[in-house]
Amino acid sequence: MLLPRAVDSVTEPEEPSMRSTPVILALSSLSILFVACGPREARQEGPTRVENTELGLVLADLPARCSVARNEGTALELTCLREGVSGTVLFEVGEEERGINLVEAANAQREWFEARTGGAFFGNRELVTPGGPAYTARGRYTDEGEAIEETRVLTLHPTQSRMLIVRFRYPEAGDQVTKDRFEQLLSVVQEIKGLGGGPEGEDVEIPEQ
Repeated sequence: MLLPRAVDSVTEPEEPSMRSTPVILALSSLSILFVACGPREARQEGPTRVENTELGLVLADLPARCSVARNEGTALELTCLREGVSGTVLFEVGEEERGINLVEAANAQREWFEARTGGAFFGNRELVTPGGPAYTARGRYTDEGEAIEETRVLTLHPTQSRMLIVRFRYPEAGDQVTKDRFEQLLSVVQEIKGLGGGPEGEDVEIPEQ
């Protein structure tokens, strides 16, 4: 289960190990417990398992309304539709390293978004998973004259030795779109083999916002 918590900023844990020590967040308002929505939609017909050996990732089952746009080398991209409007999911895997600091990576997202044309940063949320912490980051910017909103999930690669960032870019269109797109992103994240749990992964409960 993923239980998201809205935060203004992410603070470093007192203990050095991110994997064994609960992350302490600075909250500006009361924490909200998000409950699961209804069952996931029926899957599309045909083969839906996706593998990318260069990234070392497997999507066990593509969610409804999502399809593979590109899968070659280190490029893995999905197209996910909402009312006929496309959004793009991108997967980025970092180099192998020890002591990956997810808190530091989450805090760095503000600078990235605000450096873009028309950039704005909307904050981080912690995702509490059975396999360890993950964080979201959401912001807005302008790309070729179009207002784009992007939501990211930052977590550890299933190998536990590399950073994994799952980015979802889609045309900005209001609060309901943001909610629906967040649910789409989590439906993709839950299909990444090993993410948030053991070798077979863990289901992610889609929260309300």
